[in-house]
Amino acid sequence: METFASAAAAAQGYRYEPDKFSAAQLTEQASELVRAPRVAECPVQLECRVASSYPFGSPAPHATAFQVEILRAHIEEDPVIPGTHYVDPLGWDPLIMKFCEFFGGGHNVHPSKLAEGWKMPHQLRPAVV
Repeated sequence: METFASAAAAAQGYRYEPDKFSAAQLTEQASELVRAPRVAECPVQLECRVASSYPFGSPAPHATAFQVEILRAHIEEDPVIPGTHYVDPLGWDPLIMKFCEFFGGGHNVHPSKLAEGWKMPHQLRPAVV
């Protein structure tokens, strides 16, 4: 098990963190079907197994995309459309990272230190609504 970030990863803002739950101030919750723990504070949790992996990049592969099979979904009641088993896409607005910046509600919500490490050619700007 690697206990440090490589020099290249560290230069891009990554660091090794042995206790990720404590560092993020989140609560570890046991999964039912897989070994990886879940995050108790997350309203939608998916237990998955890796079905396939696809290395990509050019000229040599330098990243991997994973295809997963969802084995079990854990979903709080709040984001579910009443009377159904469907998540309301307007009622659930997860924080996502795209292109090294954080987005929620379709807006940039927080700058990322990873964006600095990757030397992204733009700066965080509020979305025009």
